[in-house]
Amino acid sequence: ESKINLNQAPEALLNAFFKLFEENGNVLKGSRKDYVKGIAKMRSSSPLESLEDLLLMENFEKEDLESLRPYLTVYPDSPLINLNTASSLVRNALLESLPADHGAKEIFSARLEEACRRGREEHPPARGCLFLSDDLKPDLFAENLKLPKSPEVLGLEQRFLTAVTTDSETFCIEMKSKAGSEARALFRSREGALRPEVLWWHEE
Repeated sequence: ESKINLNQAPEALLNAFFKLFEENGNVLKGSRKDYVKGIAKMRSSSPLESLEDLLLMENFEKEDLESLRPYLTVYPDSPLINLNTASSLVRNALLESLPADHGAKEIFSARLEEACRRGREEHPPARGCLFLSDDLKPDLFAENLKLPKSPEVLGLEQRFLTAVTTDSETFCIEMKSKAGSEARALFRSREGALRPEVLWWHEE
């Protein structure tokens, strides 16, 4: 939930993400427009089962897959993005993809980043934002971010809050043995389940 789900993300979100990705100094070997079209075409016939499925697209570069991996996923089934664990790039791509004027987006983004910075300072082990599920109620969220009460900003807030969560049920684990072998796994832990479900496992 900290990443953009390629099976669920609207094309506007994918376009905004790839645009910001390049504007932040990342260089793609392939065309971002071709990548968005290719992802939309692939998932229209069946969901992507792993990020490696992107390599089946014509002209998708392996180097691009590795640089995009920290931001993209094909899990879980939900389109929601975890506000607490998503990177600034993912949060801003989500904001950019929503309908609102540029001024409202700038104010909202600045206040959100300030709230995340305060959370990290108050709780040093935290790496992202620190919102509880109750904090996502519109009135409380607007109060915590000190958002202006303009219709543009409050409309953007409502659209943003329908796309985010503070809970995760999928977790990525990376392991390295003393002998140097490495493994990565993706688990899903649902409330009430006796044990986590292994969604994906890769060993090297």
